[in-house]
Amino acid sequence: MNYAKRLSGIVTFLYSKYPSPKSAGQSLKLPLANSFAVFLFFLVYKPFGLGRQEIYPLVLISFGFAATAFVVIAANALLLFRIIKNLFRQHEWRTYHQVLWLSWQITTVAGAILFYVHTVGQVPITPLNFLRAQTFTLLFAIIPISFGFLSYRNRILEQHSRDRRTAVVHLRGNGSAPNDVVVLQNESGTSETKVPIDALLYVCSADNYVEIWWRKDNRLERALLRNTLRGVQQAVASHPTLVRCHKSYIVNIKNLVSLEGNSMGGKLVLDGVDKKIPVSRRHVARLKGLL
Repeated sequence: MNYAKRLSGIVTFLYSKYPSPKSAGQSLKLPLANSFAVFLFFLVYKPFGLGRQEIYPLVLISFGFAATAFVVIAANALLLFRIIKNLFRQHEWRTYHQVLWLSWQITTVAGAILFYVHTVGQVPITPLNFLRAQTFTLLFAIIPISFGFLSYRNRILEQHSRDRRTAVVHLRGNGSAPNDVVVLQNESGTSETKVPIDALLYVCSADNYVEIWWRKDNRLERALLRNTLRGVQQAVASHPTLVRCHKSYIVNIKNLVSLEGNSMGGKLVLDGVDKKIPVSRRHVARLKGLL
């Protein structure tokens, strides 16, 4: 049972949202920092028999390793990012995407280092040497990559959380504070759905019904009520974080990640929701003003 829980926890973690490395395609800071670390490592620890080299050749060879790492990381961050830009969409990027991206970085850097060693040291390129280069690169990078992986994830997600809290505080200053629970009823008042305000994601129309979507224990839940979206909008008027964004949608901006689009219309990205919520042209300016 414990193994099943652990496996479930690992799967949940891998499928959790991770901030997309979009900035990787906009800056050379990361390749420069990584290549400088490579330079210092080779200069200090002198692997591959570099300890037998004089200081001047050692500096040049270490610089060559650093330049090799810089070229590969920069190519991944700048060129590859632009070629397959659609892979780096913020709302679809998950932790397992980031793991695969870092694995690709390690693999390409290791291959380039093996080629460099082959060029300057006559080391043959064989499957065994490639595996050794992979192992060496992984052992060198595992600690800083793990630290950067977790710290960047926590820092960006905390920033998103602060941004949402700031937006909510702003809204509360312009209206009554929301209650803890949103109560939605059908037209006859014989059936109701209660959802915590923090968990509610959006409400959308579905013919003669409305669909209510919320998050519970990292799962999406749905309820169906016979009502109109106008009726729901009137019922939630006391909750300023529930905002009409389209003729068919009401969203909870507490769970808003980003707003994409322009004055002609757009899409909302909600935390934990793969589906993009449409924003009609008449609501774009007001939503931007709220955020």
